[in-house]
Amino acid sequence: MQFFDVLLFGPLGNQVFSFRIWDTGRHWLLLNFLKEYGYPCYSETETTYVPQNLVVYRNAGVIHVLWDGLEQWQCSTADEIATMAIQFGDYNSGLTPIRIDSIYADANLFSVASVQIENDNEHVTLDQPLIAWSTQAQPGWEGQDGFEIAIGTDSNWAIAEVWDPEVVTSSDTAVLYNGLPLVDGLRYFVHLRVRHSALWSDWYQSSFRMNSLPSIPVQVGPINNQVAGSTPTLWVHNATDAEGDVLSYDFAGFHDTDCVSGPAIELNSVPSGADSTGGQITTVLAENCRYWWMVRAFDGYEYSEWSPWANFFVDGSPEPPGAFALSSPPDSVGLPVFTMLPTMHWQQSFDPDPYDTVRYKLEVSPRQNFAFAYVRDSILTTEFTLTDSLDFATHYWWRVTARDRTGLSIMSAVSDFWTWTLGDINHDHTCDIGDLSRLVDFLFFGADISPRLVGDISGDCALDISDLSRMIDYLFFGGTAPEVGC
Repeated sequence: MQFFDVLLFGPLGNQVFSFRIWDTGRHWLLLNFLKEYGYPCYSETETTYVPQNLVVYRNAGVIHVLWDGLEQWQCSTADEIATMAIQFGDYNSGLTPIRIDSIYADANLFSVASVQIENDNEHVTLDQPLIAWSTQAQPGWEGQDGFEIAIGTDSNWAIAEVWDPEVVTSSDTAVLYNGLPLVDGLRYFVHLRVRHSALWSDWYQSSFRMNSLPSIPVQVGPINNQVAGSTPTLWVHNATDAEGDVLSYDFAGFHDTDCVSGPAIELNSVPSGADSTGGQITTVLAENCRYWWMVRAFDGYEYSEWSPWANFFVDGSPEPPGAFALSSPPDSVGLPVFTMLPTMHWQQSFDPDPYDTVRYKLEVSPRQNFAFAYVRDSILTTEFTLTDSLDFATHYWWRVTARDRTGLSIMSAVSDFWTWTLGDINHDHTCDIGDLSRLVDFLFFGADISPRLVGDISGDCALDISDLSRMIDYLFFGGTAPEVGC
């Protein structure tokens, strides 16, 4: 009879021990209890070759059992420490030689206690996670000299779908995954056993889930160039998470480069609200600037992708429209107005507030205190043609007020002009001897009159000797006053 390596179990203490041997033939199994006291041993399975109950007698009794196939034995001790050695050997008297495939020891000897994938089996984030495990063992059974592992998509181990490496001879209690790509949101199963000497532990099964990224939050406001205050709240519809993890949010942003210098937007770990979340900016943003912002969600393990950029303008302190000036009338040389429905022109007033609308109010009055004024409000352009006729030979004052949507306003300086007077050829706002002299120069010496209608005091649409005669009669003999014709 040939004996193989001795496998030493012990000390057992007050434990139950079982072992299993896989074999394709028959062989002798030698149980040698190295203790002067014997303890009852029994087989869990009745076979032709093994009696149901075995008794190890005192004084280091030796039992020879003819064994065939798979058998499990249990030996229990009372309150004393026992050491047991097991030897395996061939029995060559016409029986098939044995082949010991593997020897299993139950959890009372050594086993896999736990399997850990990264830091959280339910939220694995790495594409090649580290799979680590711990073992538990009776004294004398500590440590391992090999392991076998498989990873699959279910607990049917007829095939390991994603990773099925060869048995590894190593004392390492961790291995880096090196199988097919792992998919976010899927659960994978781990099949692991460890080896001590020639014995294998039972298979240990665990599982892990690849963490899913949160969805991208959807921005609600302020967006699309909306106007906000100096410390706005940035609102988003909450993201979703496949694992149902509690989410938090990060906000980031900056302002246009053509603005005055101002702070960037940076909010981190904002707690999630019920269905939407607001990130309150506490630092005053750059006034009248456009800001661009984005947001992402965090499930405690991984970040979502950043949202697209959204934008808004800051208007924390409304400001009035800027100063502006009146353009005409009068014209650049100060001539009277020769049309009784003139077009009034003024410069544009620029409001620094974003998207503010400036409207203008026009006032024209024959009184310097603007009594009896002609008023037209809510003009959106920088010109307006009067719809009520002015009077001839009249001095007018006018002004414009610019007002924004918040009600803030600024008023222009006052300007004045005259409407034209018939016979006032030299434009001094009266018909007198000076105008008579200019008319003589025009008629007899080639001087010019502009516009010529001011000298047509006879109203016949021609400037000739009849107008000179009419002016002399009016100025020196109480004749008829000049009469507008053309």
